[in-house]
Amino acid sequence: MSKQRITIGAENSGAGDTLRAAFVKVNNNFDELYGLTGQDSSGKAIDISGNTISSTFTNTNIILSPNGSADVEIDGGLIVGGNTVFTLQNNYDSSTIALSLNNTIHSLASGEQDYTLAAGTEGQIMHFIVAGGDSTAGTVANTTVTVSQVRNPDDGDILPTYSWEPFTGTATGDSSEPKRTLATCVFGNGAWNLDTYNN
Repeated sequence: MSKQRITIGAENSGAGDTLRAAFVKVNNNFDELYGLTGQDSSGKAIDISGNTISSTFTNTNIILSPNGSADVEIDGGLIVGGNTVFTLQNNYDSSTIALSLNNTIHSLASGEQDYTLAAGTEGQIMHFIVAGGDSTAGTVANTTVTVSQVRNPDDGDILPTYSWEPFTGTATGDSSEPKRTLATCVFGNGAWNLDTYNN
């Protein structure tokens, strides 16, 4: 609802709102304000006090939801007192080959060699994990992502594309031998920087 203004007319003209009509507008305006702040009986549960936004309901999440594809931007530091949960894109069951830049965590199929990752945004972080398998030893290490704009750790140049095996180093063995099922890359200074890079 847009703000309802009380028509006052010219002084002593009698052209303004009646007293009843004026207070109907006042009530409507206050009802909308109270509804937005959760102070009415609508079930909304947000309280704003000073620079603190809190939920009035116990164990209730506060969700910041921009319209469309907009982001929530934080100009200062971020202090997290609880756990941090990211949306995971399952690229195993969905058979997605072009990895979305809108998700932070991607689960990759064991041995799949057709994944691609486009250039990212400055400061963007991507995590890759293993999802599913084929019970064949060594296939996880063959999982490959063709990455656009990669920093070469040998000379610092940017390569237009690079075939990255994020889980390389995964080996067969017994329970005492570590397995590599997590990899990370960061987009900074115009290129993806890979945590494991093999020429």
